[in-house]
Amino acid sequence: VECEAHAVFLRRAASGVSVWRASFGHVNTAYALDGMGGVCYCQGGNFREYVIGRRAGDSRLRMSLIDCSEGGRLIQSYQASTGSTHEDFRGRTRMVLSDRTIKEEIAKGGIVIDPLGDGCIQPASVDLRLGSQMLVFRNSRRPYIDVGEDMTDLTEMIETRRDAPFILHPGQFVLGSTLERIEIPSHLVARLEGKSSLGRVGLLIHSTAGYVDPGWNGHLTLELSNVANLPVTLYYGMKIGQISFLRLTTPAEQLYGAPGLGSKYQGQSAPTPSRMYRDFQSKNPSSD
Repeated sequence: VECEAHAVFLRRAASGVSVWRASFGHVNTAYALDGMGGVCYCQGGNFREYVIGRRAGDSRLRMSLIDCSEGGRLIQSYQASTGSTHEDFRGRTRMVLSDRTIKEEIAKGGIVIDPLGDGCIQPASVDLRLGSQMLVFRNSRRPYIDVGEDMTDLTEMIETRRDAPFILHPGQFVLGSTLERIEIPSHLVARLEGKSSLGRVGLLIHSTAGYVDPGWNGHLTLELSNVANLPVTLYYGMKIGQISFLRLTTPAEQLYGAPGLGSKYQGQSAPTPSRMYRDFQSKNPSSD
């Protein structure tokens, strides 16, 4: 059976399950795990491994998630229907991280959320808070927005205080920023979403930019808009959104911010206006 790079070989021994890693190539591995045995297909991960195989005499595939850092502890197991192939399990490997796994990633420095607020880790996400700076559009300075030009002079930075909320009026659009600096490792991708309670009063925290690439390091710019009929107050330090994390099938080869990708916002520490104009200046425009 052909195994992908960083494959895993498991064997039931008297002392329990032992784990070996193979760098690449064709590896035929027999295993006895949770009552299963036979030749298996393995896909490597970071501390946790997905092992796909069949029970003896059973044509159905089973995928098990093994925690290699704990001597081969079985975390989860899935059984496919008759006729399923290894490719059918590909989607299973891209899982949303639970609170337990998020804490593990933070503890070993994979995910960085600085500062991490008390009680901000939710069952499958982490609450993020609003920073003190707002980037407000001054409509009188330009007749229109030309995405091919540097429009930095179209916005003005405003500093807010804890005791004086920023008032976001109906139909108004401003840029804010998370209080926390976020860092994403190579084997994860993140999604930024709004809070349900704020959505119920008409506050949206992003228009399109809810996707955070592997390798990202910086504060997240928030695209704040009020779709309600009344003004909404925004307080410095309030919970403004939540970030969740998904595990990639393999670690990314090129991380956000790598040379040649043209990443525009790596390392930002405040609300940052659009840098789309850089794509018009470059021969190799980036996706963002």
